[in-house]
Amino acid sequence: GDSFTDVYYEPSGTVGERVGDSLAGLFVGPIFLLLGCWLLWKNEGWAVRAELSLGEARKALKAVADSRTVDSQHDGNLVHVSGRCSVPESSMAVDPDFGVKRANAISIHRMVEIYQWVETSRKKKRKLRNGQTEVRTTYHYNKKWVPKPIQSSNFRIVQGHENIGEKKVSDAVFTADQVNLGNYILSEAFIRQLKENTF
Repeated sequence: GDSFTDVYYEPSGTVGERVGDSLAGLFVGPIFLLLGCWLLWKNEGWAVRAELSLGEARKALKAVADSRTVDSQHDGNLVHVSGRCSVPESSMAVDPDFGVKRANAISIHRMVEIYQWVETSRKKKRKLRNGQTEVRTTYHYNKKWVPKPIQSSNFRIVQGHENIGEKKVSDAVFTADQVNLGNYILSEAFIRQLKENTF
């Protein structure tokens, strides 16, 4: 990669500007304080309602000891069941574009990246004796694999850092048609909630 440094000088503010900034802070500060108190009050209300709902759920909850046993008396009730998920071979997740499939996989996550120039910048300010402020911005350019194309036209130095091309294939998630938890069949809503660290 390479780098480029941009330097400019900010003039010192007048006394009037500094006083104006201070007065603006005096007016804005209380507004943010009141807004913060209101948000805290609303958040506490949401937390109380959530705790009440969870309490009701705990009372209604039915524990299922064995996921291999399906009991019709639990139909329509909130149940807790734990066990190992499995996927029938005929229902496994498949990426049709690349023919990728894996036995017993609940889902396949396809993540596509593109090799692009990436601009990062770091700004440093230094107060000078004459009252001015020196602002020094250093731009670094490196090539990296990134999840989406970067608009190099927005770079400070475009020449030599042009990003060309686009992703030919998009990110996607392919889910198994059927996922079993013991003798239970999970609904699509439950399958969508399963994450990598769940199994």
